[in-house]
Amino acid sequence: MNPCYLCHICDIAAARVGVILFCGLASAVNRRYDFGDALFGVPKYATPLSRIAWDKDIAVNYKLELIEVTPKRAIFLDCKEQTITLPYNFLHVTPPMSPPVCLTKCEDLINEDGYLYVDQYTLQHRRYRNIYGLGDCTSSPNSKTVAAVAKQSYVVAENLWRTMYGKEPTAKYDGYGACPILTSYSRGILAEFVYDKKPCETFAFDQSKERRLVWHLNNSVFPHLYWKRLIKGKWNGPSTLRKFTNPLKT
Repeated sequence: MNPCYLCHICDIAAARVGVILFCGLASAVNRRYDFGDALFGVPKYATPLSRIAWDKDIAVNYKLELIEVTPKRAIFLDCKEQTITLPYNFLHVTPPMSPPVCLTKCEDLINEDGYLYVDQYTLQHRRYRNIYGLGDCTSSPNSKTVAAVAKQSYVVAENLWRTMYGKEPTAKYDGYGACPILTSYSRGILAEFVYDKKPCETFAFDQSKERRLVWHLNNSVFPHLYWKRLIKGKWNGPSTLRKFTNPLKT
């Protein structure tokens, strides 16, 4: 679960029962993709998320690496190698991500970071033409989300088919990823973006603003897309839908 989303939900839940909750976010140092002093990697969405946190008196700490947890205390290491201790009553931790061991043992398949070494556009292996990859284990510099897998699955299927018949891969993955961030029990922000942190929104309105529609999508539409479409190979992302819902998008 997105830590930013969970922080907002905890804040709203506490307010509903009349409890004063002191919330804080610690944005960890990501050794693979350093987004700097921001709550989100895409500036268009980072700005409103920071404003929302400010309005709710949520303390945000950037570039901290969690190194130890004790009862009621979390110990972090900052970018200057100094330790910072923060108290907590409820702690949600997103651990550092890494490729599976079975992949890291295959040195011919991985890059220096241990990820499957693929072309970021065709998703074909850099050394072996008959190998393709998608998902969190690949070296493509995109946000690792379910939405990314949806788009990648189409690219891999198209290019793998062409490779099997001796043709060059032509389908391109643009780095698409998406992240619905609920900021309350009724509203949220829907972040959609491609490579180079460029927004790529499905709807014609500004998705960086809190809207009730995002809450309904997250609760009614996205679960259906995941369980009934995506994992059955029937959902390749909103590219086709976007032609109708946001036809003027460049």
